[in-house]
Amino acid sequence: MFIRTVEDLEEAIAASDPVLLDVRTAAEVEEDGTIPGSINIDLRDLAQNLEYVPTDQPVYVFCATAWRAGLATSALRMLGYDNVLGFSPSAPGWEAAGNELTMDVEPLVDYGAPDVEPEFVAAVDEFLSTLPEGYLTFPGADNALEAQEAGAVLLDVRQPDNFEEGYVADALTIPIRELAASDEIPTDTDVVVYCQTAWRTSLSMPILHLLGYDNVRGFPGGFDAWAEAGAEIF
Repeated sequence: MFIRTVEDLEEAIAASDPVLLDVRTAAEVEEDGTIPGSINIDLRDLAQNLEYVPTDQPVYVFCATAWRAGLATSALRMLGYDNVLGFSPSAPGWEAAGNELTMDVEPLVDYGAPDVEPEFVAAVDEFLSTLPEGYLTFPGADNALEAQEAGAVLLDVRQPDNFEEGYVADALTIPIRELAASDEIPTDTDVVVYCQTAWRTSLSMPILHLLGYDNVRGFPGGFDAWAEAGAEIF
């Protein structure tokens, strides 16, 4: 569900006519610039502006760190946009590769509203438009470990082959594709989600919250950060 490198994005742009979707705030774009040719729709406003996101051509979503791009990609794909991928290097990665950013944002084009149940669009909008400061991230492995000691549950959403590389002691392990069918996730205590690099964690946030797990936040540091913080790894 994502493009891993700047080179891959450059090739995709050259090979097709994609829409580049920057989901940062307008203030961030005005201050830092964006990838040339991009449109800008704030993540919190995304579900209210679906007519500006096409369903019949590639859409590549990015932000500042990939976290919000993951939230947006997951939300859009749940709404039927199987043409959407996230660009994980984000705007800073594009610039670090020697490419320029621009202050010019492309005008929005009305492609027509997608054929999605209004009730589901409203549910996704409720999730996105009310995202708190920090966008549901849990800051720092040390804080997450302290939360675990206080009763929080760590939820590992990596694939089974990743589990062979190790996992945090006492973590609940449910691959992201199995979240919707699981009945193991508690609702009465804090849940901190993690994966290998944070991408699947960000993808899981809309899924879990729309399933009613409003006690869930994501740890964006990735698996390696746990060991660096002194977590017990098996």
